[in-house]
Amino acid sequence: MELNTGIRQGCPLAPLLFMLAVEVLALAITQDPGLTGVMVPGSSSERHVFSAFVDDSTVFLQEVRQLPRVLDLVATFGKLSGLTVQPSKSQVIFLNTAVSVTSYEGIPVLRSGATTRYLGHQVGTGDLADANWAVRIRTVQRRLATATRLATSVTFRAQILNVILLPGILFTAAVFDTPAWADLELRNHQNPNSLESVVINGNKSAQSQSGTTIHAASSGRHWINLDSSGGESATH
Repeated sequence: MELNTGIRQGCPLAPLLFMLAVEVLALAITQDPGLTGVMVPGSSSERHVFSAFVDDSTVFLQEVRQLPRVLDLVATFGKLSGLTVQPSKSQVIFLNTAVSVTSYEGIPVLRSGATTRYLGHQVGTGDLADANWAVRIRTVQRRLATATRLATSVTFRAQILNVILLPGILFTAAVFDTPAWADLELRNHQNPNSLESVVINGNKSAQSQSGTTIHAASSGRHWINLDSSGGESATH
């Protein structure tokens, strides 16, 4: 069957068609007897070979010499589906940090101690907690500056931060422990200059110059729990 055209952008069938196509590749890789995945932590026999999230796919191999077989399967899949892998946008990550090659089978190798972005997280063989929190702190700083510049009221600024910043902070905290330096950075941003005395630490309550009452969370790391005079509260 010859492929002559794609689908129209925005077509509601596109996600379903894509999942059907990728499922063929997933089955081909996971059922291939020549591919051995990595052992699942906590299991004595279960191995994991393939993960996919939309068009981001990852193959886990016990031995790198199995990679050519994976590339053969991907090439065959590409001929059938029209979907191809771009080696320049892919990376090989060796769990053996003694490996020093810079590329393998035409695919760049992530150097030992480095990280790369995958599905919103930094992954690799470096210090993942530090790497991920460094990215998160930079995002906090950038968006905090935008909120304080564009928002027209203290309440609006606080609501922006709750909606935009807090989910990202929790997204990182759900996977990685917070290093002491990152905890300090977050607390430093909870100061009178950030939101005109809106953000506070501890269990106490405070009142800003605008008359808005702020209640800090009693436990955990929450950004703001803001009760406005209208009875509305920012979600956290």
